[in-house]
Amino acid sequence: MNKIPIIKGGIGSEELAENAAKAFEDENVKGIVVLGHGTIAAGETLEEAYYITAQLEHAAKIKYMYARAKHLF
Repeated sequence: MNKIPIIKGGIGSEELAENAAKAFEDENVKGIVVLGHGTIAAGETLEEAYYITAQLEHAAKIKYMYARAKHLF
């Protein structure tokens, strides 16, 4: 995954649908982060989409922990 767009839009809203569709137009985008909500992933199979989602969630957790820890030193 080279790009991980962060998009806005309420769950179930037309804004979210339009922003997600626009983000996935780029063939290098396999997953996106919905600001304040979570992730959306697209894969050839359900297993691949789950793997992408798991990677996105793990990366977000590491980024969060790093941001919290850097204030300790």
